[in-house]
Amino acid sequence: MSEQEKKGFFDNMSSKASFVFGLTVGIAVISIVGFITVLSMSGNGDTNNTAKTNTNANTNTAQANTNAAAPVNIQLAAITDSDHIRGDKNAKVTLIEFSDFECPYCSKLAPTLDALLEKYEGDIRLVYKHFPLTSIHPQAIPAAEASECANDQGKFWEYHDALYENQAKLAEGYYSELAGTLGLNTTQFDDCFNSRKYQEKVANQAVEAQAAGGKGTPYTVMVDAAGNKTPLSGAIPQASFEAAINQALAN
Repeated sequence: MSEQEKKGFFDNMSSKASFVFGLTVGIAVISIVGFITVLSMSGNGDTNNTAKTNTNANTNTAQANTNAAAPVNIQLAAITDSDHIRGDKNAKVTLIEFSDFECPYCSKLAPTLDALLEKYEGDIRLVYKHFPLTSIHPQAIPAAEASECANDQGKFWEYHDALYENQAKLAEGYYSELAGTLGLNTTQFDDCFNSRKYQEKVANQAVEAQAAGGKGTPYTVMVDAAGNKTPLSGAIPQASFEAAINQALAN
């Protein structure tokens, strides 16, 4: 079609026809853009039972992509008698759990870890470390510090279990109430908690969690007898843990 013919075509088109033509083209463009947008978003779903955040207890810089490739170099502090350990301290396989008492997925994982300790009694041990996700869990740090105060009186694991069983109650005032329920000296507990005696310890463990590759909770690192480290992110099924543990024990 010549330029003159094209000009004649549009010149002869009525105002109504021009409007309809333009509207049709606009709808077509919007539909194409919308389709492309939906297609690009379809691959971004979160399939992990993991609480994510873009902040942490210290630097507020932890990224929230738990689907990223596992870090090549997982840095962990040495486990000592001062750590919270459940199971045989001389077990061949260690599960280091970086967790948050306000995280619902961490609460979901707790029974799984208990079942693993029972099934692999003597072969595995669990080490609990704090990884409070402060941007989405305002009670994560107070709960973590309260658990350390309970540990001063030898009741860390009892306090740990009760916090997960009563997540809906986490709030100012509850921590002292729980201490009393567990038979702790509440005056001693309150002095510890109000002074924020364990603020630094909780913050340091959050940094360690990031160095170990943690980007959400719960985040577990399995260490076998040879020192090999395997990251296990999220509240994954017990069968997945068992597969990893069986392989570690066979090495």
